[in-house]
Amino acid sequence: MQPTQLNSAKDLMTDNGPILVAVSGGSDSVALLHWMVEQFPDANLHCVTVDHGLRAESATEASLVAKMANTLGVPHQTLNWHPTAPASSADARQARYRLLHRYATQLNAACIVLGHNLDDQAETLFMRAFRSKPDSDTRGLSGIAEWATYRGLPLWRPLLAQTRQQLRDGLLQRNVCWVDDPSNQDVNYERVRVRRLLAAPNVPTLPSRQKVALLAALSGRSRCWMGEQVATVIRLHVHRTQDATLCFAPGPGLPNTILLEVLACLILVAGGQSHRVPTIKLSKIATAAKFGSHMQTTLGRCLISTRQGAFFMQRENRNLAEMPKRIQTDTIFDGRWLLKPASGENPMHKTPYIEAFETFRPWYDDAVHAAVMDLLDSPCCST
Repeated sequence: MQPTQLNSAKDLMTDNGPILVAVSGGSDSVALLHWMVEQFPDANLHCVTVDHGLRAESATEASLVAKMANTLGVPHQTLNWHPTAPASSADARQARYRLLHRYATQLNAACIVLGHNLDDQAETLFMRAFRSKPDSDTRGLSGIAEWATYRGLPLWRPLLAQTRQQLRDGLLQRNVCWVDDPSNQDVNYERVRVRRLLAAPNVPTLPSRQKVALLAALSGRSRCWMGEQVATVIRLHVHRTQDATLCFAPGPGLPNTILLEVLACLILVAGGQSHRVPTIKLSKIATAAKFGSHMQTTLGRCLISTRQGAFFMQRENRNLAEMPKRIQTDTIFDGRWLLKPASGENPMHKTPYIEAFETFRPWYDDAVHAAVMDLLDSPCCST
């Protein structure tokens, strides 16, 4: 465990700030709640269940969690989601985190604790490996991070080293029941298909969950090292011009792998998209700059040009909405700004906010995020 910006889990739990424990009623999250109560008896724990309303039984399951939390002496709250159109599992996941974050913010919670385990880690890595292409990088192989940040709020997953069966065995020993979600048996979901593959007895050549978790840890360290290199390059070789263009003039001898990572990062910053541009699309731009050629193209909602070995990136005007003059609630604009209501002569407060770095940022990307925020907060240069 290597949380950034936090001293330790113990300090966090004993600081008397609210700690939000997300519990659906399944074995993983029920085991998490009991583990948290046992490990941190003095912590200010709050239990929360998100009722997506997608199954008739969901309200009853939320009530069962409430009774369990009450027995353990933990306050409980059910958050209801009301989709206005047919929703996918991805829609439900996004809604779940939005609701958790909103409630945590209301409580002024210090952290949200989640029940992901070793099986989730293995399934995630296998799914990403199955989707990988010849030009894919290894970022996805870092898997699920124990510590991450969602819109500025820490997320902690303390059970990543334990298998689902170990968690269930612990609950059975305590005579604690849980709810089995029928969607966990629906093979229409990719994760269910991968779960069955990993459990199949006739596939002996697959690596163990522990070995897959080791791969995730090693990939996470590699991603952390790369992030530190990218952050250093941004601090030394990137500045903003008066017209908000990002200018990147790499020093001599910069390895191509790091160069491409910096470009992908800066395109996210200038373009405001939620996903990275594939590295293979950046190779032609990098080659043009390397040989001093002039090139201009659009990529990731950015206008990108190269001249005299430097890169220049700015948000393209196409599909750029007009910034509102007044707002009633916090609003993310164009994936690049956080708008907050204000009073008096300034009806709105605007701060840099790169959504791609604010949503589910694992701790190994923190160095890049800090360098980007310093860049955006720094004075603009004249050239």
